[in-house]
Amino acid sequence: MVISEAGLALRVAGINRAVPWSAIDAVLVEAHVDTTDNSRTLRLVLVPAQGADLGVPAAYQNTVDGRPSVVLLDLDEIHDAESAIQALGRFAHDRFVYAPGN
Repeated sequence: MVISEAGLALRVAGINRAVPWSAIDAVLVEAHVDTTDNSRTLRLVLVPAQGADLGVPAAYQNTVDGRPSVVLLDLDEIHDAESAIQALGRFAHDRFVYAPGN
């Protein structure tokens, strides 16, 4: 995943292309609890803009606002998650929602 002023270049969750910010309503960091072992992780979730085709269905209902979404990855899969969060804040602006308590 590459985060830039143009959008997100993705090779995760079945998406293998550049996605411009205009095709993204929100990028969320939300909490996820694994029901098998009660472990808690943070994950990155993309909410596509209405009419945007990501090439995969937005079949997940996110826990922040309930909109159809795509789970991109767990933040612990990123080498420097803090830098990724800072880049999302810088480039996604109001599209970025950090909600680790949900």
